[in-house]
Amino acid sequence: MARRAVEWWRASLATGGDATRKEEALLGALLHAEELPEAAELAARLLARDETSPRWIGYSGLVAARRGRREDAERALAELGRLQAPYAAGEREFWRAAITAWLGRSDEATRLLRQAFGAGYSQADVRCHLPLEPLRGYPPFEELTRPRG
Repeated sequence: MARRAVEWWRASLATGGDATRKEEALLGALLHAEELPEAAELAARLLARDETSPRWIGYSGLVAARRGRREDAERALAELGRLQAPYAAGEREFWRAAITAWLGRSDEATRLLRQAFGAGYSQADVRCHLPLEPLRGYPPFEELTRPRG
């Protein structure tokens, strides 16, 4: 299914329209399909367009972590830590949590995710969000993201 999504988004890019939105969707599909070299290339192109975007820094770090490139992932974490993003509603902390989760540091990732929520990041779909997949089944994450109400 993920490979079909990759093909669909590639074809969609050829039709014009909001290329950045489509490229982000393609990047997500590439991650789901585990086509990590191509995901890395696309993440790098998006980051080159806006080197101060927590989203593009985050995706680049996430892809690096998934590829086992710890040094590159740690560099993205450091960049996100230095980044001033007062209107990003927790996006910087979310991406730090995602990268940290893929680096195997579940306690730190859960703490960062809690900070992201505190800063306004939406909790709507994080339980099934691919960037946080390594945290599934981890009790503190499950408790933090448990539906309430």
